[in-house]
Amino acid sequence: MKELANPSDRARQALQLRAAWEELKAAHHHLHSPQAAAMLGVPEGALTACRVGDGATRLAAEPFALLAPIRQWRRVLIAHGSAAGVSLLIGEIADITQTGDCIRLTGAHIDMAFSAASVAHAFWFIEQDEAHGRTRSLQFFDAEGRDVLKVLIMHRTAATGAEAHFAPFTHPDQTPGGEFTGILPADRFSPDRSVAGLAEPLAANPSELFAATIMALPQAGEAVRLTTYSDSAQQTAIGCVSHVRRDERMVHIHEQDIRMHLRPNGVDGAWAERTGGAVSALIFTNEGRKAAELRPAPDLTSAARASWGCWAENLFATGAS
Repeated sequence: MKELANPSDRARQALQLRAAWEELKAAHHHLHSPQAAAMLGVPEGALTACRVGDGATRLAAEPFALLAPIRQWRRVLIAHGSAAGVSLLIGEIADITQTGDCIRLTGAHIDMAFSAASVAHAFWFIEQDEAHGRTRSLQFFDAEGRDVLKVLIMHRTAATGAEAHFAPFTHPDQTPGGEFTGILPADRFSPDRSVAGLAEPLAANPSELFAATIMALPQAGEAVRLTTYSDSAQQTAIGCVSHVRRDERMVHIHEQDIRMHLRPNGVDGAWAERTGGAVSALIFTNEGRKAAELRPAPDLTSAARASWGCWAENLFATGAS
C-alpha cells in the first residue's frame, strides 16, 4: 500500500487501512499487530499510525527522553519482535543508560539493548479490545515502519504519570497515517549477530532442533539466558523455563515474567559453541546471522554449567536429525 504525502490523501488511506484491519480482527480472533500487518502487506508501524487521533498520539522520536522515567512505571512489558519471533518480558526496569547510540534497559531478568537512531517514529497508544482489554503502550518503529520495541505500562497510575511525561513530546503532525519509506542510519547501533569462529555447525534439521530445544527447556533443570536478535535490537531473558507448548506454527514459552512466541521455520542454521570441550551455547541463525542464542544463566555454579552442557549434548543425540 503506497504512502501518500498529501495530508488529506494520507488520512483517507489511513481510514481505509483501519477498516481493513477491523475486518481482519473480526475474522481472526486474537490476531496480533505483526500478523495483521503481514496479512495486509503493510509495515507494522502503519497500523499504529492509522490510529492517530483515535487511540494513538504521535510523539517526537526521542526514545531516551521518552523512556527516562521508566523506573517509576513499576511493572512493564517489554515487547521485541525478532528474526526468531516475539519476546515479551515483564518486570520492573532498574536502570536505563545510553552509550553512544545504544540505549539499554535492565532489570532482574531483563536486558534490552536497542538503537536510538533507528527510532524514526514514536507513538503513545491506548487501545481497547476484547482479547486484551485496555492496553497502554509506548511504541517505537524504524524508518521503514518495522518494530524496534514496545513498552506496555501495566499499572493505571503509572500510565497516567507516563502520559503526562509524554505531553511535551507531542508531535505537531497528528494526521492519521504516515510515510515509512526512510533510510535506516548507517552508523546506528546494531547487535553483533555474527557466529563466532569457534562455533561448530550441527547436522540436525535446524528448525526442528530449535523447536526441540525450546520444548526441552523444562528438562534443563537450570536457569537459562535466552537472547533474541533483530537488526536494531537484542533482548535477553534470564530465568527458569517450565511451561512450554507447541502448535503447528510456533513454540511458546509461558512463564509469569517471560513469554515468547518463536517460529521454528525462521531458523535455517544451528550451531554449538564449546568452552573447555563442553557446550556453552546453542546458536540459531537466520540467513547466516544470529536469530536466537541460548546459554546457561551467568550465575550458575560450575557443576550446574556442566549439567547444562550434558543436557545440550543430549539434545543433539535425541533431537531432530
